Amino acid sequence: MPFDADGKLHNPDESIFTGAADAKRVSLINMIPPISKMDPKQLGELKACQHLGLSTNCISAIASLNGLRHLKTLSLSRNNIKKIEKL
Repeated sequence: MPFDADGKLHNPDESIFTGAADAKRVSLINMIPPISKMDPKQLGELKACQHLGLSTNCISAIASLNGLRHLKTLSLSRNNIKKIEKL
């Protein structure tokens, strides 16, 4: 997300980024240290998220995604998923 001449952080669609609830594309791929847990409370803060990338981490269980009402794409490849619950 580039800064514009106005000094504000902008989304790819040119709208002004105001925080996590505003993000449409969230990429948390190959994090160091790796993500090991999907926290429904934290995920619920991503109100506008359409694309969520969590690939190449250590996630072992997929939790509820109810808070992600606009989600179109979820990327979880290269994790250690053993349990899927409350989708």
